[in-house]
Amino acid sequence: GSWKLNLQDSGGNAVITDSRGVSPAGHATIVPKDDEAQEDTFVVTWTGPASLIVAGPPVDFQRETNGDLVMELRYRVLSVGKMPASISMGRGSDFRGALDMSKQFAEKAGAGWQTSQIKLSCFVAAGTRMESITEPLVVTADAGFALQMASAKLVANPGKAGCGLSQ
Repeated sequence: GSWKLNLQDSGGNAVITDSRGVSPAGHATIVPKDDEAQEDTFVVTWTGPASLIVAGPPVDFQRETNGDLVMELRYRVLSVGKMPASISMGRGSDFRGALDMSKQFAEKAGAGWQTSQIKLSCFVAAGTRMESITEPLVVTADAGFALQMASAKLVANPGKAGCGLSQ
């Protein structure tokens, strides 16, 4: 749809129009990778502080938060490096709801494919204002971190979701 991938670092923001790209200062790269089909996932590799951002038009997620929905991610942590690493959502540069996932990403490094759910209410508790979200997924990390992503979506809470990378 109207959602776009972006790589952002100290040099600015780069919209990824293909399945590959580099952040303006070169601190993050994205390349396509095969999993179940040709180029159905992508790998982001950090060489400095940067963010992977899914961005689009403003969306009001208050109802989804009250309905106990979760952000479900399917991913593989290929490597961890300098920490911290976080997941957030917000509007523009307003990422007050960042959840530190450093320890959890480190525990999942090299452990294969993961499917994790994070309650939207956790972002609210951390300070995210859900009424006008333009970046529903922001992964921020530093040099040495590499993440392969297959999907990110909102789903009903299966009952075990929390504020971390639950399984």
